Amino acid sequence: DFQAPTLIGMGTVTGIGSAMTGTGGPLIFVPMAVWLRIPALGAIGLSQAVQLPVALLATIGNMMYGDVDWTISSILAGAIVVGTALGARVAHIVPKKQLSKVLACVLVLVGLFIACRLALSSSIL
Repeated sequence: DFQAPTLIGMGTVTGIGSAMTGTGGPLIFVPMAVWLRIPALGAIGLSQAVQLPVALLATIGNMMYGDVDWTISSILAGAIVVGTALGARVAHIVPKKQLSKVLACVLVLVGLFIACRLALSSSIL
């Protein structure tokens, strides 16, 4: 069981981090959850649950400060719904140890991708 200050801290970091990066929440939340020893399937499930309010508020913010392409957004949203449903089924079928390994690999790859983009963008400037 987690205390309220821990949960509030995780929520705050997830909200600020995802608003600043456009990641939608899970990219920020899942590493924290795994670090706090939440099982991979639980971390993934929680990240999906917290994604909706983060995405909703980020969309409202983008509407206030910019524009949103509703055609692209609708196509992506539909694909995400289908992908999420399929992914949830697969996540419950795959053995927990394998799921943890896949999750770790994805997190490392995303971290490397971000580091490479930062390195390339700073070397150009």
